[in-house]
Amino acid sequence: MKALLSRAFELAVSTVELSKYMKEEREEYPLIRRLIECGADICISLRTAYALPEGAQALYAKAMIKLEEYRCLFELMVKTDFLTALQSKPLLSDCDTLKAEIQKLLPGDAVQVPASLSAESPDRQQA
Repeated sequence: MKALLSRAFELAVSTVELSKYMKEEREEYPLIRRLIECGADICISLRTAYALPEGAQALYAKAMIKLEEYRCLFELMVKTDFLTALQSKPLLSDCDTLKAEIQKLLPGDAVQVPASLSAESPDRQQA
């Protein structure tokens, strides 16, 4: 669990670093604040689940929803040319790794969240 918490924190940090990079390189992306909030919400949900195991399942589910939102925002950034698919790949990979790890913590009858709900995801465009 501590490794999962560490990965979630690193995802949040990387998102803030991306925000700083984008601000330096070009005009700020309109949804960057929302992306930062998603990264922070993922980390907070997992830390809270660790601290309060009796409510962990609902918090894992919240983290999964936020991870899907995070992925969707990245796909929008690629589709609107704020990032290239190559630039987004490391963070999307981290996102998918977190989703897979959280899915293992959910009960067997929980809904499986697909890697991406978008038919136009950056990963699929390169295929």
